[in-house]
Amino acid sequence: AVAYQDTNTLLHILQAEYRLRMMRQQTNTKKVSGSEHQQFLSRRSSKIISDADSVTCSGSVLTNPKVNVMNKMVVDCSRAGANVLFVAVLGPGGQEQVHVKHKEDNKFLVEFIMKESGKHILYIKWGDQNIPGSPFLLEV
Repeated sequence: AVAYQDTNTLLHILQAEYRLRMMRQQTNTKKVSGSEHQQFLSRRSSKIISDADSVTCSGSVLTNPKVNVMNKMVVDCSRAGANVLFVAVLGPGGQEQVHVKHKEDNKFLVEFIMKESGKHILYIKWGDQNIPGSPFLLEV
């Protein structure tokens, strides 16, 4: 767990979590029954295993983020089973636009530009679970 001492950072975290919940509610407007979901999963694999702790990420943005530059990183979910990758960046001015490109073998290229200097929070989730280290605090 990451401890945040200033109230502005905590406020940003809470706002981002609220936005993520609202996005989930908006995308869940079409209800899928439990049996439909199970049938879908059974067609994909006889045994679905998801492990957020097996997700890794790499890139200079984690140690040396830049403002007004395309920051890139690779998120490797190849050993994490089947799930959905969620990535969000929240900065002093609000949420930044994030591009996620699926490459191969459950590896993703993540790109975003931080438009303002200051503290940013990078959220990376595999399904509903934070990956190791997430949320990341980036300072530019």
